[in-house]
Amino acid sequence: RVPPMKMKYTSVVSLVLATGCGWTVPSAREAYAQKWCSHYVQCGNIGSGSGKDYATTDDCLTRYRSLALDLWPTADCDSKIDAQGLDMCLKAVENTKCNDLVDWAATNLKCTKADVCR
Repeated sequence: RVPPMKMKYTSVVSLVLATGCGWTVPSAREAYAQKWCSHYVQCGNIGSGSGKDYATTDDCLTRYRSLALDLWPTADCDSKIDAQGLDMCLKAVENTKCNDLVDWAATNLKCTKADVCR
């Protein structure tokens, strides 16, 4: 069975590939949020109890959608997503070590506006 977060991310990627038009800013932001929250699920950091980063997946998605909006503002990135840069960013998120703040920060350095927006 495909975990719910992986299914959502896969759906976003499938939609982008099916359209043949590449990444839009909204689809790139959504992929970024989905990828991070999938990471948090895999690391066991979503749920009730102490030590969890987010109570629910929706809480995580809300936070990372907001972060993506700040990272890649429409005015700076509109219709200008660099597919290779976004792919590198998403792969870095996927490979981020669980509960490692230094690795988390290093990953975010691969997801800057300069990396993802042309």
